[in-house]
Amino acid sequence: GRARRPQDGMGDEQARTIEPAEAIARLIGLTASTRGEAEQALIAARGNLDLAAQFLLEGPPPQVGHVVAPETRRVAAGPGYLTVIPADPPTPHRLLAKASALSGGSEALQELVEAARSGTLVRVQPPDGRLEHPLLDELARTQLPLMKLVCEQLRSFSMLLCQDWRTQAREQSEELLAARREAVKASRARLSRWHAAVTAATIEAAVAGSGAGAEVARHNAERATSSYRRLQASLERAEASVERATLELRLAVEVEAAFLGTPPPLIHAQ
Repeated sequence: GRARRPQDGMGDEQARTIEPAEAIARLIGLTASTRGEAEQALIAARGNLDLAAQFLLEGPPPQVGHVVAPETRRVAAGPGYLTVIPADPPTPHRLLAKASALSGGSEALQELVEAARSGTLVRVQPPDGRLEHPLLDELARTQLPLMKLVCEQLRSFSMLLCQDWRTQAREQSEELLAARREAVKASRARLSRWHAAVTAATIEAAVAGSGAGAEVARHNAERATSSYRRLQASLERAEASVERATLELRLAVEVEAAFLGTPPPLIHAQ
């Protein structure tokens, strides 16, 4: 089929069509993509040239049978891709640190963990099957800040019930850091593609002269520049998330190393 391109000063209802070869050539020139990528984007966009360009600039076009990586998922309601920042894993070492800052919090948390491990935290009293939880009742009276902390970090508390929680925390922190590094790589790749698009749009606007075509060219250049700035901000956020994940991993490694009696390795953000 042919590709649709909005005509200057006209809406989608009065769009004219261009040959596929011309559409592909336009996409290659604008996005610096390969012919195969341009064809796939045009198919995914159902012949919409602007949408195909957006697919190429903001992320790889969807492919039949292609499994999208967890960090880059298709946006259901519109074109383009979003970088999905994975949720933080449980941090039992931080829960321990916060509990230690409370008066008697460390001992109370340890008692709570041991009771949960042994299954004595809640008891069933015969003959009516009434539930009793004396330790929870006592801690609610004497260690309410600790109980609130545990409720806020139930996943971290649940991990403390495992004997090897330090290793699990370190492994999950490693996975998080690797995922966020991949998110930074994807963000940098999109930014690089948009840089080429901004350059092309700016040159086109500069040589457009005057008239309706020049106005459209200037509008496209402004839109490309605005998108480029948003991607720059997105990259900065992704890089900041890498730094936070690096610090989290360092802490998890230090906790595990202290338990094992071995020196922690050096961990770098990039």
